Amino acid sequence: MKILLLSPTGSFAASIDSLKVDASGDEATGVSAIANDGGPAFAAVLLGPRALAPQNRIASLMERSVLGRTVKRLTPYDGGFRFATASRRNPAFRSAVRDADLIVALERDAVLAAWTALRRWGRPGARGVFGLAPARALLTSHRAQQGHR
Repeated sequence: MKILLLSPTGSFAASIDSLKVDASGDEATGVSAIANDGGPAFAAVLLGPRALAPQNRIASLMERSVLGRTVKRLTPYDGGFRFATASRRNPAFRSAVRDADLIVALERDAVLAAWTALRRWGRPGARGVFGLAPARALLTSHRAQQGHR
């Protein structure tokens, strides 16, 4: 199974271990905004640091209150919005989505990118999940079916 892991901060090592990607023969590709910790054999699509939320005065002021953080989620200053925008513009990301059987959003800021990618470029039968628990469940089910054939 081809797995696409989305993590804006580049935290993949624990996820790869938890999903047992290396031991099962599955292929994993990571998408992040910055360098990742997946190791030298791990394929990655880097979107660049601009895909993360900008740190400017307005964004900093919004972070100081609950209301400000809520309003920020509705603006282009939101990290998820910026990550999704950078993902949509990256041809390597779109290609990785077309090949993926499972798209896993590992962080909150990756959910919009995963949902958009699955809807726009995902192949029929591809699945998308948020978090490791549903990804493990799908992979366990898939591996059990493959073992019975």
